[in-house]
Amino acid sequence: MLTVLIRSGAAVTPCLVVTMTLLAGCSTSHSPAVESSTAHSRATNVFGNELSLTGYDIRSKDSHTEMELRWSAVRNPTADYVIFVHGVDGSGAIAFQADHELKDDAGVRTAAWKVGESVKDHFLLTPPPGHAAGKYAIRLGAYIPSPMKLLSVINPTINQPTDAWHDHSVIIDQVECK
Repeated sequence: MLTVLIRSGAAVTPCLVVTMTLLAGCSTSHSPAVESSTAHSRATNVFGNELSLTGYDIRSKDSHTEMELRWSAVRNPTADYVIFVHGVDGSGAIAFQADHELKDDAGVRTAAWKVGESVKDHFLLTPPPGHAAGKYAIRLGAYIPSPMKLLSVINPTINQPTDAWHDHSVIIDQVECK
């Protein structure tokens, strides 16, 4: 197991979480579990000044790679957000995606969350037919679907892409997907 801590300031504090599962698959030749924590006093990877991506795990599940994103409400969310998850190929093009509504374990959408509520968001990524298995960068962000509005990233501690998605997403490189 590989452990990565996402720090905010000097303190590192574990996050509280609930679980949610989505449909979609990704496999890796190794199964690193990436865990993170963040201080409660200052959020990291904040989207739209409301949601914080506090960490992520990537692990093997049934011959695929499961991705888990850990989210926390840093303010009462004002909308029901959709998370975009793009599998980006070596040329920078979106090879596949797994956009989904962000909900807690009870199916409650983000507009009903309270400050401090934390959620584990689980899903699998699978390149569709016609796209080869292999290593992809995984680009993550949040948006309001109607009218379409991408949320900006504040205080990023995960790498950001260098393209037009820079201000609205973070990127996790080299996830082997099949």
